[in-house]
Amino acid sequence: MDKTFSKIIKRRNSVMINKSVIKICLIVFIILLSFSGCKKINEKQYITIEPSSLFKGDTKALQNHLDFIGTGAVKIKGKQSNMLVKTKYELWENGKLISSSDCISTVIKDKLNNEVTISLKKDIQNPEMFSVNIGITDDDGYSGGTFPVKGLADGFSYGVTQIREEHKMIEGKEERIWLLGATKGDMISFSDDIEENAKSVDWALIIKVVVESKDIKK
Repeated sequence: MDKTFSKIIKRRNSVMINKSVIKICLIVFIILLSFSGCKKINEKQYITIEPSSLFKGDTKALQNHLDFIGTGAVKIKGKQSNMLVKTKYELWENGKLISSSDCISTVIKDKLNNEVTISLKKDIQNPEMFSVNIGITDDDGYSGGTFPVKGLADGFSYGVTQIREEHKMIEGKEERIWLLGATKGDMISFSDDIEENAKSVDWALIIKVVVESKDIKK
């Protein structure tokens, strides 16, 4: 009887030890899995984006003599190579997003050290249409394109804002970099948040940029 009872106790202890081992293994597995997830996130390298200007140095004197409603530029830097730099735009009316579309894109084979430039002016033939020009410096020099956007008639006040400080952007994540806003009032002011600015005006055009691996297929 005592021997049988002793065997039962030993079996119970063995079961408890086995359960403890399983729990420890599960904890170790979860920890290793979390480290693996962090590694995958880190594999997507951060990219630096900073404000720039379409007019620099001696060319600043030309800015007031051109019919641009708004201009802007940002610099993109990173250690990645063989990357696709894409631009997109959003149109907002009365604080709501009404449409969005792709603009131009270009492949950067060397390390990222590029500039995205933006300029916008009214269409001479149709005052309610804007002509938007976007350029991206690339390995061969420069890629650019112009496209029309439905704007507003006269009588609106316009203002431009863009990112104001250097910061990190994540590979594959869209970044709002520039905004032209219009309001019926005489005064227009903006905060650092481009999306919130679009919600606060009667009309807005936002330019976005995304940098992703050329190998990504969508």
